[in-house]
This record gives sequence, structure tokens and C-alpha cells, in this order.
Amino acid sequence: EGLGFYASVGHAGDGSVNVLPIPLSVSVIPGAAAKLSATAPSVVAVDEPFALHVRAEDVNSNPGARLEAELVVFDGERELARAVLTATQAGIIEIDGLSLGTMGVHRLLVRTADGRFEATSNPIRCEPGPTTRVYWGDMHAHADWADGAGTIDWNYDFARNKARLDFYALTEHIYATPGNPIISIDKPPHLGPERLWRECQEAARAYHQPGRFVTFLGYERTPWERRRSSGDLTVWFMHEDADLIIEETIAQTIESVKAAGGDVFVGTHAAQRPDWEHYPDDV
Repeated sequence: EGLGFYASVGHAGDGSVNVLPIPLSVSVIPGAAAKLSATAPSVVAVDEPFALHVRAEDVNSNPGARLEAELVVFDGERELARAVLTATQAGIIEIDGLSLGTMGVHRLLVRTADGRFEATSNPIRCEPGPTTRVYWGDMHAHADWADGAGTIDWNYDFARNKARLDFYALTEHIYATPGNPIISIDKPPHLGPERLWRECQEAARAYHQPGRFVTFLGYERTPWERRRSSGDLTVWFMHEDADLIIEETIAQTIESVKAAGGDVFVGTHAAQRPDWEHYPDDV
């Protein structure tokens, strides 16, 4: 899938611009397979079945590099499984039905049968009956509506099926300015915030996979009082049918979110220093 970039043309020479309706599309195509990468659950129970996610990558770590090979999975010297990676799988395979019979920390080795490529998985802690688990995800990401790349669907697909995350939230920017409380950034103005929010809702619903991949519907509130004085605010809803709640200021946004009810979580932008005077006293 191509990554879209919208362009504006100032043909009048007076500072005004027109957004071209058709974006420039740039396709990122993986090169030849140069290595393997392997991802497993961080915590499993003894003899509990789990899957090992294996992907072929090019020299720049782009996943999905074309590779046809038999894969062999080892736990130390013990062979656990064999699987065949075919051309139709686009360099990515889930090897199911693996299990570990001994307690401790394991690292699985996956190797092509011809010895060309191999990879070592992340550490796997094996316990008799785990009371807690470790999950990995990304709660703050952007697509091509704002300062990211790729469509909303492309980002969700990458998170679930290529990066092999356990949970994910695409939190696109929503800006506010006097007289124009909601605008999009990198998309033509006619598409509007309603289209953005509908795409976010649809993707969060479509990619949620109980027991495998949890999605969170959210957005990044970029208020008029703005970054250097207040920082941004991120809002996450616990259900994908939530309405977009946006106000002119951070405080008003938080109060409206609270008044709407339901399960919701708000937080300051991690990369910025918030000025707490812009937040309600009970936050």
C-alpha cells in the first residue's frame, strides 16, 4: 500500500494555496530478505501452547521481505517445530502450537533449514501458573491525517500483523483554533474531522481481536492554548462507538469527557511538559 502525501500549490503568488485533491502515493517495497526476526509472548505457563511470530526483513528492517524457506525452531538443543514459509505469506508466519516444558527464562532460536538466516526471540519467562502477564503495545501513534504516514488501516495492520503488538491506539491530532474548533492537518479540508473519526472507529472495531489484539479508540487533543504553555492531551475511550468529544480548551475537554460518562482515560502528552494550571483541580 502506498503512503499518501498531500501537496499544496500557491499559483497566485499572493500567499494563498490550493490543496491538490489527489495525493502523491509512495510505495515502500521491502528489498531482498537479509535477516529474520522472531517475537514470542513474554510470559507463558509450563506446557501452555503459544505462537512464535517470525518475519523476514530486508537490510533496512522492513518486514515482509519475500522468502521461501523451511524454518526450524529450537529451544536450546531441542527442536520444537518446523514450518514452511511460502511466497504467498509475504515473509511473515505464525508458528502455532509451541510449548515449553521447563520453568525459567527461554530464548527460542529460529533458523532456515539451509542455514542462511537465523534469529533469536525475546526472553520468554515460563512459570507453573503465571498470575501476571507482560503485554506490549503502542498507545500513541499517528497516520497521514496528521504528522504520521500511511492510512489508518495501514497503521493498524502493521501494529497487529507485522510488529506483532498486543494492543494499539491510533491517536490522531485534532487541532482547535478560534472560529474553527476542529481541523484536519495533512488531509484536504473537505474530508473533515467527521471522516477522520469514522475511520478511527471503524478500524478500532475491525482490528480488535479478543485474546490476541486489543484496540483503543483515541485522539490527541491539540488545544488553542497550545503546546509550549500547556502541552497536548490524549484521550482514550474503552469502546469503539464513543462520540468525538472536543472543546476549545483542555479543561473544557476533560469536563465534557467526564460528563459524557462511560470508561475513558485521559493523559498528558508524554513528550511534553504540561502546565497543570490548564487542567481541572480534580485531575
